[in-house]
Amino acid sequence: MWDCSGQDVFMENYFESQREMIFQNAEVLIYVLVAVSDKRGNADTSKSVPAEGKDLNYFTHAIESLRQWSPSARVFCLIHKLDLVHESKRAEVLRKYETDLMNIAQGINLSCFGTSIWDDTLFKAWSQIVYSLIPSIDQLELQLKHICEVCEADEVVLF
Repeated sequence: MWDCSGQDVFMENYFESQREMIFQNAEVLIYVLVAVSDKRGNADTSKSVPAEGKDLNYFTHAIESLRQWSPSARVFCLIHKLDLVHESKRAEVLRKYETDLMNIAQGINLSCFGTSIWDDTLFKAWSQIVYSLIPSIDQLELQLKHICEVCEADEVVLF
């Protein structure tokens, strides 16, 4: 797991000198982009950031690296802080990011999620990511259903 948190120095170092080590045999890339920002680092609902610039440059490098060293890796993109985009523009901003990211990652298994810490979208995105990574999920669901029936429970939840 590599968390760069927008640290340009780390990102450049990773792509220049550690690319193979990071991307070789990768199973998953979870790439987080921030939906809004301004030069002061404060969220500003009037400044929706188009999917461009450094974020897409780094994403392009990551996809190129995956294609070379882990072509079957799954890619999940979280378009975060969508709550800071005016409600009337959220779907448009998310679609723009999805379109740009999918154009870059053609042929790659890519899923995008709009997220925020202020609603259940982040929880739902992570749940779907984890769910997709569980091997033999169908078999596990059958076993959980059987446990539910045997225990005469209404529901079984696995954490």
